[in-house]
Amino acid sequence: TFKRGYTPFKEATQKIERPVSLVGAGSSLAHTYKDIVGDIIACNSAHDFLIGKGIIPKYAMIWDANPIMVNVIKAPHPDVHYLIASRCHPSVFEKFKDAKVSVWHALGGEDVEKHLIELNRYEPMIAGGSSGVTRALFLAGTMGYSKEMHLFGVCDDGDGKTTHVLGSLALQTFI
Repeated sequence: TFKRGYTPFKEATQKIERPVSLVGAGSSLAHTYKDIVGDIIACNSAHDFLIGKGIIPKYAMIWDANPIMVNVIKAPHPDVHYLIASRCHPSVFEKFKDAKVSVWHALGGEDVEKHLIELNRYEPMIAGGSSGVTRALFLAGTMGYSKEMHLFGVCDDGDGKTTHVLGSLALQTFI
């Protein structure tokens, strides 16, 4: 990512007063998507599910380093701003080369901070949980959303059939 060059993610300089919905791809999204409010940050395959329902997210986030993530979104949408973690596989960046992309740095378990210091690039590193939505909470806060956050698609719907609204990309790859 550092060698290729990128548009860096910028921390907010002011608070955003409107609500934001952080949308994961848990199977519960199939029943709750109609309740989404405000700006939308779609995590991973929630992007394609929402677009399939005629809902265009303002942002879409990809942050997993696994090369299979190139398949998590079928095609970039011209009205979506993509927030892609610097640790993502080069194939993800190639797929989104013509889309509006800002690159952010995930804190934890990597040498990203070391590289940022070596390159004299003092850019924010975003902490958070181990899933897309839990990391998106911190990303949204850094973007300036602080008044009202809503979570969708964070869990499965308990039917025992699937864990993700469009099926699990990881399970499809490894089975």
